[in-house]
Amino acid sequence: MWSPAPPLITVNNTGKDEWTNHSTYLTGGYKDSNCIPCHALNGTYAETSLNYSHSIDVGLNGGKNCTNCHYNGSGYHNIDIDAANISVHSGMNAQNATSAGVDALNGACWACHDADGNITNNPDSLVMGDIYNKPRICVDCHLANGTYYPQSVSWGGLTVSEHYSEGIGIRAGNSTSNISSCINCHENVSEMTLPNNDTDYGSFPGDGVRLTGGNRSFYHYGRSRIDLRTMDSGRASNCSYCHQNSSTAFTASMTDQVYNINISNHSNYSSNPDCTSSQCHNTGWMHNSTLAKPTVNSTYCLSCHGGNGTGGTNY
Repeated sequence: MWSPAPPLITVNNTGKDEWTNHSTYLTGGYKDSNCIPCHALNGTYAETSLNYSHSIDVGLNGGKNCTNCHYNGSGYHNIDIDAANISVHSGMNAQNATSAGVDALNGACWACHDADGNITNNPDSLVMGDIYNKPRICVDCHLANGTYYPQSVSWGGLTVSEHYSEGIGIRAGNSTSNISSCINCHENVSEMTLPNNDTDYGSFPGDGVRLTGGNRSFYHYGRSRIDLRTMDSGRASNCSYCHQNSSTAFTASMTDQVYNINISNHSNYSSNPDCTSSQCHNTGWMHNSTLAKPTVNSTYCLSCHGGNGTGGTNY
């Protein structure tokens, strides 16, 4: 028996709190090159196999520059940096990162993996964010009652008020859960994510929706789709992209697919009114509070269909 027992790297045989399971670091095999980035040589020795094996320092992980370790091919929860840099979240909290002397993309990492998102609170310590293994999710930042909503707004985050599971006027997402309704569209619809070389597929333990990490992660690879926002500042309305197309990729995210896949009679953009007219759904972006479901009654219908209910123009 060894005394003390050499610490294993896949099983905690020492009982120490700071022990880390290295299984995910070893997908490329047991190599010194996987160990060196975190474990320095303790002493002024030559880096031979003999010295490195017996004089290794206690590992230190993390640091303010997340992309030093988390890049595609690194073996440490790969992130496709090129894709992430053009994703919808790439500019989030960027000034915080550049002020700390690291690439702007790190600001987005800290925004989600640290409670206050402030890199300069950890300027010299080699640590990761304090919620690195339980990062923020969509509803934390984009719903008005979200835990981190105020910070999200200061970083330029959009407020989601409609067009999700609990939208008052307009519901979407084909789900009874707010977070699932976000994921059903933003991760399950290929048109909402960027192509990437991320080789990770899983999520953190306990993630029942599969919403963190992996090559389908909207957080890392969300595609900016301002072209799908409804009428605002002169942009053309795009409701028809989803609701006048029976083969749309967004079918799965519609709350009621039977009625919402192909809305044609009331969606003629060559005429007036259209979807976002003041008497119908109002103007605004897809998730804005200004969007609403109109109260349908005989007066509402007759305003377009004529006094006897059969005349007028069909839209």
